[in-house]
Amino acid sequence: MAEIIKKNHKGIEYWVKGTNPKLLILSGTHGDEYGVIEHIREYIENNELPDFIYVPEVSPSAVHLKTRKNINGVDLNRSFKKGVTEPEAIANMEIVQGQHFDKCITFHEDLEDRGVPQYYIYDCTTCSENDNNGYLDQMRRDLLSKGYQALNGIDDTEDPGLGHVAVDGYISIPGDYTDDSHGTYETWGIVNKVFKRYLNPEVPSMLSPAQKKEMVNIMFKYFLQA
Repeated sequence: MAEIIKKNHKGIEYWVKGTNPKLLILSGTHGDEYGVIEHIREYIENNELPDFIYVPEVSPSAVHLKTRKNINGVDLNRSFKKGVTEPEAIANMEIVQGQHFDKCITFHEDLEDRGVPQYYIYDCTTCSENDNNGYLDQMRRDLLSKGYQALNGIDDTEDPGLGHVAVDGYISIPGDYTDDSHGTYETWGIVNKVFKRYLNPEVPSMLSPAQKKEMVNIMFKYFLQA
């Protein structure tokens, strides 16, 4: 297994494997979604992955506070855009400066109280479910065999920037991606050609730590095939 080098840039820890990484992995963008971070670290350390850059805590101050907003009261996932002044966003942008990844996988947690835990995935580029080479159906079956249900319905009823409809746990967000003013990492990364495809799984926060680990492991296996 190739060596993983752990680095730090302006307070943001990141891991690097290989000299020409084509996979970008993120977690800890929102501090109240910290419950998946250790499981992602474990998966990366214990499995053979293609060359990558991994940022365990995109917003370390938010993770420390266990809040959506960081120490400056900022939702970091609305800060990735031209003219940015937020230090954590700037540091993250500099970490991937000059890189051109094929794929970005960013793990989040769904904090909605749905009664029953349900996962879903954002697929941000021009991809649709038909472009997924069957991996998506296989992943659904694998997750369902473990008792995990996919969301059919609205992702978030309160965030005005969301309100997307998931079908069998899948949300495709195609578009021309010419404007990064919304400030999300995915929009900024696609507009600036940092990566071609952005996969954002939402792991239900109401799962137990053992269940989160199991779901992360299953999702990782299939996302690497996507």
